[in-house]
Amino acid sequence: MRGWLRIGLSVFFTVSFLGAAACSDDEVDDGSGGGSGSGGAADASTGGSGGSGGGVSGSGGTGGGSAGSAGASGSAGASGSAGAAGADAGPSFAQIQDLTITVDCTIDGGPDQVNTKFGVKYDNPGSAPVNGTLSSAQIDMTQAATNMSWTFKPSPGASGPIAAGGTQTVQHINSAGSGAGTGDPCQFCGGTGTLVVQWTLDDDAGSVVSDSFGPATVTCTN
Repeated sequence: MRGWLRIGLSVFFTVSFLGAAACSDDEVDDGSGGGSGSGGAADASTGGSGGSGGGVSGSGGTGGGSAGSAGASGSAGASGSAGAAGADAGPSFAQIQDLTITVDCTIDGGPDQVNTKFGVKYDNPGSAPVNGTLSSAQIDMTQAATNMSWTFKPSPGASGPIAAGGTQTVQHINSAGSGAGTGDPCQFCGGTGTLVVQWTLDDDAGSVVSDSFGPATVTCTN
């Protein structure tokens, strides 16, 4: 009986030793480390079975995403084209050449207080004779920060017939009793005045033209 006991104990220790060695060989060294296997149950007559190996190590994660490509640069905008040049204006029918403005301060107001004289050069570039009627005339006077307007009827009241391709100069004055103003002209002595005149032509189109002259000095008589 003792002989059988010694043989059993010897087998037990031998099997235990071999199981422990097998467990040690089965361990895996990886990034996260698998768990070690559990030991087999001992049996007095047959010996325990070896423990299971350690867990399989996990695979490493994939790398970060690749960088995005740069956007394409924008192209420059097209420059605008230059505007077409305007057509040259034709010669004017009437050009005021000179202007005289005299205010009579010896009288107290009235339509003849402002006396005006101006010369006009008429030019007919057309192929037929033309006559221009002076349809309006106005003097805009200024003295410091004060302004007023004086309207009148010119005499003669027309250019007279101008031959085709011809020119002529006419002196005009204000017609008696035709003046009217928005203020007292005597307050503008030493100031300035600008004359604006409009003509209506007797051509087929009934053209309307205008011209201005100034500033001219406003003189006064006392």
